[in-house]
Amino acid sequence: MPTSRSDKISTILGMIEKLTPNSILDIGVGFGKWGVLCREYLDVNRAAAEGRAYSDWKLRLVGIEAYEGYRNPAWGVYDEMLIGDVRELVESLGHVDLVLGIDVLEHMPDYDVAKLMLQIRMRSRWRLWCVPARVRPQGAVFGNQYERHFVRGWRPTDFAGYKRKDVGKSVVFTNF
Repeated sequence: MPTSRSDKISTILGMIEKLTPNSILDIGVGFGKWGVLCREYLDVNRAAAEGRAYSDWKLRLVGIEAYEGYRNPAWGVYDEMLIGDVRELVESLGHVDLVLGIDVLEHMPDYDVAKLMLQIRMRSRWRLWCVPARVRPQGAVFGNQYERHFVRGWRPTDFAGYKRKDVGKSVVFTNF
């Protein structure tokens, strides 16, 4: 789905706010909720604290979305929006402070997840992955084949070196 459960918003947003990143890569933008929240709670609040204009944004916000059909006005908060499969685009990405992968890994086969996580690790200071505690079968949604779930449970070795936090029906893994 181009959205995610609301029960994790305050926990994840609180984690992001504590980091105060200058650049964020949002993988699997969907509706664009995380871009809007990051722009509001990082950039707008910083501008006010520093006496800058409301629209004088300093946060570099890049989004990747595989499905063009999700495009909507919320995407306007991103400085750059890349359309395509992150597995194909990752090699061309520059370095960012924080990568958000919220409800995206369950849409990829195991071997792709491991490779992507390694590639992202080399291109970021911090990483935040959020996955369903229990992945359920799901086919295409809204005509988007990328929405299919690769059903399996998450193993502790999948996120070796990451801290785990259970949030509602999701699990958040961070390297900070």
